[in-house]
Amino acid sequence: MIEQPDDLGGLLMRATRGMRRRWLEALEPVGVSPHEFRALVAIDQAESPRVGVVAQELRINPRSATEVVDSLELMGLVLREPDPTDRRAVRVLLTDRGREVLATGQRVRRESHEAHLRGLTPQERQQLGALLRRVIETSSD
Repeated sequence: MIEQPDDLGGLLMRATRGMRRRWLEALEPVGVSPHEFRALVAIDQAESPRVGVVAQELRINPRSATEVVDSLELMGLVLREPDPTDRRAVRVLLTDRGREVLATGQRVRRESHEAHLRGLTPQERQQLGALLRRVIETSSD
């Protein structure tokens, strides 16, 4: 189906698909998937969270979060340690290698997004950002 000029939803989806495709290609040499990268970000921001917190941040079920953490652990990017406040629970921490991959992924993401938006002037970027923030605010769950 050909999009109509006033099909803003379709245009936005097409733009985000292109951005995601570019992001997938840029992230490939880093060695993690976008989902794994998002988990690294969540673990870093939450400062050694439990797996349940990672699941909440990624909006996935705890079992799926456990699988993502397992994968990251196999790659040597995270490690599990006992929770000092609850001996039945474990926390997830980034390793030094995990912090390196996170930093590289963040740089690659910025560069990928910059390349995708290079056709916009600084003023247009600012305007687009304001409009997207408004759309997010008015449509949030």
